[in-house]
Amino acid sequence: MRRILGTLVVLGLGASGCGTGTGAVPTVTVTSTVLTTSVATSIVVSTSTVVTTVVEVSTSILSTPDPDVPGPVGGATCPADPSYYDETTDGLDPATVLAWQEAKTSAAAEGVVLCLHDGKRSRAQQDQTYADYVAQYGEAAAQSLVLPADKSAHVAGYAIDVQPAGADAWLEATDGLYGLCRMYDNEIWHFEYAASFRLGCPPRRAAPLR
Repeated sequence: MRRILGTLVVLGLGASGCGTGTGAVPTVTVTSTVLTTSVATSIVVSTSTVVTTVVEVSTSILSTPDPDVPGPVGGATCPADPSYYDETTDGLDPATVLAWQEAKTSAAAEGVVLCLHDGKRSRAQQDQTYADYVAQYGEAAAQSLVLPADKSAHVAGYAIDVQPAGADAWLEATDGLYGLCRMYDNEIWHFEYAASFRLGCPPRRAAPLR
């Protein structure tokens, strides 16, 4: 088999990095088509990760969700199932919003509609949600499904409830690819965001810990 020479230009990030600081662009020459593809893929992934991290850090610093600011109440009808809403992302942590938009776009490309049935809540909204669950399902069920406001990821702005059932199954199957992971066995719809989840979802808990 003939050996094919390929040249790959590695672009530096920032003003210096690991270079000499002279501004020269280093060049790496490889002697295998397979190796060229592998190296290029690695660099693209690394660059994407760096860019994503920078965006997440900067947006989080610029805007931290206020626990006393209420989130949307209801919203547009979910086109995949009219019994659910598709709320806006108002009030959510900016990095969570970016992750949700990324996941929603990818799902749509595969013919799956993701709907945000419930996202940001204020402390007052979380307390009301608990009271509503007590009234409908009893206190034991409410305690297994609704955390106190000071422990709720909805209040902190990095939790989303995804509907309908086929949509949450699609997102769960991505195993944190977008930074969104299902957290509890008893809530198939509840996902939370963390940058570290992009490396894989943590083990699920049986239910929220009060």
